[in-house]
Amino acid sequence: MTVSRHDPIGAVLAAGQRITQARLAEDVRAALCDGVRGLLGAERCAVVEVVGGECLAATEPPGSAALLAAAVRSGHLVIWPADDSTIAAPTAVRAALCGPIPVHGRAAAVLYATSSTGEAAFGDSARAIAAFLIGVAGVALEAAAAREQVAELERQARAQAAEFDDIQRQLGALREQLLHAGRMAAVGTLFAGLTHELNNPLSVIVGNVDNLRTLAPAGEPIARVIDALDRQATRAARLVSALLK
Repeated sequence: MTVSRHDPIGAVLAAGQRITQARLAEDVRAALCDGVRGLLGAERCAVVEVVGGECLAATEPPGSAALLAAAVRSGHLVIWPADDSTIAAPTAVRAALCGPIPVHGRAAAVLYATSSTGEAAFGDSARAIAAFLIGVAGVALEAAAAREQVAELERQARAQAAEFDDIQRQLGALREQLLHAGRMAAVGTLFAGLTHELNNPLSVIVGNVDNLRTLAPAGEPIARVIDALDRQATRAARLVSALLK
């Protein structure tokens, strides 16, 4: 073991602190492996993810399947060969340590560490240190998962807020369209009323111009005035009629 002779407990606590200070799950796993290598002298260390009670083959170190399965099945730390010498171990490995990392009451991953120096490489003190670091890592992984969940909820909230703002903008645009349509409808109603009111006096003017023409002698200046009145009144009547239609 490479625990400091001057302050072994302080070294273990420092390793635990580094694990708890990690913010992301991958950083928690890396800090755990660093602590196991530094404190226990492990030559190889990995954290294998567990899904559905099975270790993922994609992240499983070669030859470690039996040891990992035994740790997941037992639910506690397994040191080979001290705990079970019948388990097949990888070639050139003299001692191995496997411990499930609990997250919310279930094994979310397994710590896997090996040594080629001797069967007694992982003794009782190593068992205690590994159990402590695994427990700290489980709490840190729970915290990392909670932070990720909070971050995801915040992302969803921001997305929903942006969507709400977009809907508000669309509603504002629709309100403006409705107001514009209402104003145009009001103008149209007013205009229709005005043209109808104008049509009545224009009809009277056109009718009386015809009467005046019968009274004015042909060729007289007044006849030209009556013709001009007739043309303009007829033009205005046609415009009003077109607008009404």
